[in-house]
Amino acid sequence: MQRFKLFPQLVFPCSLSKKALSKIGAYILIFSFFIIYTAYFSQFIQLIFAATPGPYYSNLKTIPASPATYTQVGIQFNATWTDSNTVSKVFLEINGTNTTVSNTQGGEYYVNNTLGAGTHYYRWIANNTLGIWNTTWNDNNFKYRKPITLSTTSSLTDYQIKITTDTSSLVSAGKMQSDCDDIRFMDFNGTVLNYWIESGCNSASTSIWIKVPEISSSGNTIYMYYGNSSVSVASSGANTFIVFDNFEGSDTWTYSETHTNWKGTITSNYSSSTSNSYYLGGDGVEIEISTGYYAQISKSFSSNQVSVSAKLKTYTDYTSAGYVSCRALLDSTQISTTDVYPTSSFTTISYNATSSFTSIIFRAISTNDITNPSMWRHSCYWDDVIMRKYTSTEPTTSIGTEEIRQNYTISKESGAVSFSLSPSSPVIYPTQTNASCIRTAGDHASTITLYRNGSQVASGTTSPQSEVTTLIGGIYNYTCVLSTSQNYTEATSASNILNVVPTLADITIFLNISKVWWNDSVYASGIKIYSNGTIGSGDSYTFYINGVSQCSGTTNSSGGWSCTFRVPIEIGSFYANITSTSASVTSINSTILRVRPNYGQTPSGTSDRAVYENPFFIQDMNGKLKMVMVRITTWKR
Repeated sequence: MQRFKLFPQLVFPCSLSKKALSKIGAYILIFSFFIIYTAYFSQFIQLIFAATPGPYYSNLKTIPASPATYTQVGIQFNATWTDSNTVSKVFLEINGTNTTVSNTQGGEYYVNNTLGAGTHYYRWIANNTLGIWNTTWNDNNFKYRKPITLSTTSSLTDYQIKITTDTSSLVSAGKMQSDCDDIRFMDFNGTVLNYWIESGCNSASTSIWIKVPEISSSGNTIYMYYGNSSVSVASSGANTFIVFDNFEGSDTWTYSETHTNWKGTITSNYSSSTSNSYYLGGDGVEIEISTGYYAQISKSFSSNQVSVSAKLKTYTDYTSAGYVSCRALLDSTQISTTDVYPTSSFTTISYNATSSFTSIIFRAISTNDITNPSMWRHSCYWDDVIMRKYTSTEPTTSIGTEEIRQNYTISKESGAVSFSLSPSSPVIYPTQTNASCIRTAGDHASTITLYRNGSQVASGTTSPQSEVTTLIGGIYNYTCVLSTSQNYTEATSASNILNVVPTLADITIFLNISKVWWNDSVYASGIKIYSNGTIGSGDSYTFYINGVSQCSGTTNSSGGWSCTFRVPIEIGSFYANITSTSASVTSINSTILRVRPNYGQTPSGTSDRAVYENPFFIQDMNGKLKMVMVRITTWKR
């Protein structure tokens, strides 16, 4: 126990046998091994969990099937979810709103939902007890997708695959943007994948590279989504490949040279695809250079088994080749060499590396001494550099048929409106009528409008909408209109005719005095009553003496009328007339007004009456003469 004297805390309070110590040592060894094993293999355990597919769905259906007509009865959504583990949670998302689905029978989940008219987008979402999710549609912002089945002999990670697909037919059908900006790729759990459109957008052979995080030896399915007019381009070679450069951006390469008269720069003199390429060569002055001198660009990377491709164009103004060579290298391994020729077009160089490398190099190197300055015009133009992962047996791809975003379409139900009239037509003026529009089928928010002879007389959302009024004699056309709403179509009733029959009316006339002197005041009055016994209230009237209007107005609530006027300044008989008009019917009555002296007994007739009239001259108080007329009426007593 002396070995523990410097560390008394390690001394056991009691002595242990060698057998006990051996057991303790074995436990410590096992525990240490477990810690190391867990630390080392945890990444692989996580990878296994990540590679495990989520819940699997089948038997998607709706009751009733789409499309349907709006009804107050709920729609049932059904989906069967299974999993090698246990399905944990299931949701139904409709128009962006999630509903937890707990109703299940034999793995079939169902939920009822009442939806209005229109197109409703939905998807099922579920996870298992490992927390792995799956969904029937990854992004509801895209209307269409195509499944792409991936097959490989061994599992691959972050691997670039190439597909060729027809985008021309999709563009012409209005399903895809003409510039292919709405193409997206996702895996089964909705992870958005990086991709790069190499060529051929809006053609029958569009080439696209996709970076897939994992391709299982048992097969994978990813999806190409499209059909979203509001998104912009997401194609990116830099995000898809290990190395990608078309030299349209800033220079990210390391330039080096072994002779100061070499030159390297991004230029727009020539390009393979877009605008620029990388130029390696002379600086345009007449110089001499020896064999083996070079200029190069390089970039580091970390990957093994890669495939490299690039576009190359050479140029010289000399008459023959053999002085400068354009070369590509992985580390010190030369993978391509091309002599500079006087004229050439861009060609593709490619190389599949099965070993590990850490850098890629593009070089322009002199292969012969350049001693004649007039020979110094030699250039290498590099473009479209791509490096991706590589395996000797490339994965295969199979593009499936188009799938449409899950939706349920509900058409509007027919709205309906009816008309009622009380009392029924025809009616006799002045009968009050009640014309009403009643909603018999439609949303409570829909507007009911009642028209009479084309003019609106009532409108609102409550039912019924009515006009209660007394109309003058005539023919009236009523129409009801129910406005369209979310769930119901517009409805219009048939024309409904109301016939108001004019009614004859009697109007009386009375004078308060029959013997008057000229210019005396007289009070005339009377009552208007229709033939059906209705009081003629509110009707207009005019009173005349010998055709000259004396007064006018409207009858009062009792049908009465009155007029106070002054009689003509003339002795004789006058025609007193009352006229009243209403409901297109004019009522007339009249009597005789006699103007005579009001002295003595009224003469029994006109033959015994004599009138004497003679002018006289009189002098006023100022001495002026005036003529006056004196009329004397005499009759026999």
